[in-house]
Order: sequence, then structure tokens, then C-alpha cells
Amino acid sequence: MPALLPIRSTRPTSLHRIWLPALVLLSAPAAVPAPESGDAAPAATGAAASTSTRSAPESVGAFFDYLDGLRRAQLPTASVNGLVLERDAGTLRLDQGTLALLQVDGRTVGAAFEGSGSFRIEARLPADRRQLERLYGSPAPQLPLEGALLLFTDATAADLDGLAFEPQAAGGRLADVLAQGLAFVAHDEGPSYDGAVASALVNGDEGSLFHAHLRVKGEKPHFFRIDAHAVEEVTFGREADGKGDYYDVVLSANALDQPAEPDPSEREWTPVSVMNMAIDGEFDGRGSLRATATAHMTTNVPGGWWVPFGLYEKLELDSLVWADGT
Repeated sequence: MPALLPIRSTRPTSLHRIWLPALVLLSAPAAVPAPESGDAAPAATGAAASTSTRSAPESVGAFFDYLDGLRRAQLPTASVNGLVLERDAGTLRLDQGTLALLQVDGRTVGAAFEGSGSFRIEARLPADRRQLERLYGSPAPQLPLEGALLLFTDATAADLDGLAFEPQAAGGRLADVLAQGLAFVAHDEGPSYDGAVASALVNGDEGSLFHAHLRVKGEKPHFFRIDAHAVEEVTFGREADGKGDYYDVVLSANALDQPAEPDPSEREWTPVSVMNMAIDGEFDGRGSLRATATAHMTTNVPGGWWVPFGLYEKLELDSLVWADGT
């Protein structure tokens, strides 16, 4: 069963990608076929075009396989000159280059950019500014970019509507940008997925997510994220191990429309409320425990089919069955 990998808002420390099991299917699935090599992506009018109804993807893996397959497809592509996207503490400038839309089931869920640009991060708290000064030599560093993968459920698609898109094969550097950015949130081993990004994209959780994987010129890749469901909504970090398995969280902060200082009593939003749970288990005589857990729960994801379901890394999940036997 595939796994979710959440970004933890800890500052500053290494971010280890914990193995957690899967997003759980909450309704009847419908397949999301991957595009064949050279095929055009589904046609849409404007960047923010969407269908009036959506079907649940067959699996989280099918969703990300489709996105990965777009590297070999024709995508709505436009030239970019001086496009600025301001997102809370981050300002993304796409000075000159090419931008391709990523569309799944009629929804624009992302964009891949290759070219020249920059990303500027600013912090409100003195401790965060000192951290940025120590690591980058400036309390508000501006990083030169050569590419970026954006994944979103916020208003970014509408911000791209003014561009003139034409079908064009991805390939080349655009394909590299897409592959590297997807590797941050979707790993082959497991497979495993970043929980915040996967659940927001697959469920179409409108307004909850802006994620940017940044190819910094002459530096390791960075990421910037706004997750409306996190206790500290804004996260910024950089690759720590040279392989993409570990990222340092450089800054984790409240959004600008929230108090600057974190509220210690605030709890992280949870996609599921467990009403009750019963566990029936027994030891097998060799020190191993086999158990069955029965849970009654409700989802807090509006209209969502998938919810993250965590399991301690040393336990193995044999099967998961809903009350109706599916």
C-alpha cells in the first residue's frame, strides 16, 4: 500500500521523510489513464478551465503516474516575461522562459517553468530573519532560479490565465523540472507520497495549497509551501543530503494574516475525526503481535475521496476493509 510523507514544521532541523501508509479511498474509484508518449494533454480553455464534475482517481499512484507521464505529452505552453507570483512570505519572479500547465481530469493542478527567474523569502520574526542571515547572508535572500515546479489548489491557475498557451511537447529541460519536482512529493520506493501535497491535489481541496519546488542556480534545490491546514502555514527549506531524501526546514512560520507568534494551544488540522476505535490483538509466541483495529470515523475533507492514514513504521498493514466489505 502506498505511503504519505508529511512535511514536519520543525525549525531548523533535518527533515526526515517518515514512511507512513496510504491515503485511504473514501468512495468508488474511476481510473485516470496516463497519457501515451507524444499525446496531447486534455484540451482546456484558459489556464483555470475545469470540468463541472470529477471522478475519484483510481489511486494516488495513478494520479501521480499521470502527472509524471505529462513529461512525454504535449502541454499547454506559453512564453513568460516578468510574471510575478506573490504568496505570503515568498515572491516568485519568472523573468523569462517557458511555462507549461499540468492538467488532470480538466483541472489545472500545476505548472512547470524553465528559464530565468528568482525567489525572495522574507520573515517577520527576528529569529527567522537571523536564521536567513546566517544561511544566506541576508535577512531577505533572493535566490536566482533556472526552473520551478508549481503544484497548487489556490488561485494560481487564475493568475496564469493571461498567458497565451499553445500545445507543445514538454521534453528537454521542462521534463527535467517536472521529474525533479515530482520526486520531492512522490517516491518510487514504497511507493510513498507527501501527505499535504497528495491529499490537497487528489481531493481538489480548493484554496489549501501552494507548493513550489525551486531549481536554484548553482545551489541545491529548495522548496516553498503554503499549507492552509498546517499549524504554521508557511514552510521554506532546502535539500540537505544531495539526493532529495532529506530537506532542512529553514523557516516555518504563521501566514501573514495570522499572529506572528505561534499559538502553543493551536492544534494541527486533521483530515479525519475518529469517533471510536476497538483493537483486538494477540501475540503469536515469537514476540510478534497480530491485531485487528475497528474504527468509526468521519472525514473533514470537503468532498474528498482520500484521507491520510498513518501507521508506526515498524508495523505492517495486511489489509484494510470498509464496513461494506470493499
